[in-house]
Amino acid sequence: MNSNTYPGLNNQICQNPKYYCKSHQVYLSDDDVQKKKCLAKMTPDMISTCRCNWLLTIDEYEAEKKMYRDDLHKIRHSRIAEGRKGRF
Repeated sequence: MNSNTYPGLNNQICQNPKYYCKSHQVYLSDDDVQKKKCLAKMTPDMISTCRCNWLLTIDEYEAEKKMYRDDLHKIRHSRIAEGRKGRF
């Protein structure tokens, strides 16, 4: 898959991604977010609305992905270093 390809709703490519849905693992444009009402989900008491907890902006999602990759990198290197210490 091309690095500039963003999977969107209904198995189509999102042309102008602004948001990412962690629940459905798709990118969303402003129009998609308005259509799905992600910024105005009803609260459990059905009195007011709030932003969907699964919705992230592209910047938030990229920062979260980077943090996750960095953590995995640290874990892998610490395990490699521990393995070398134990063998010698």
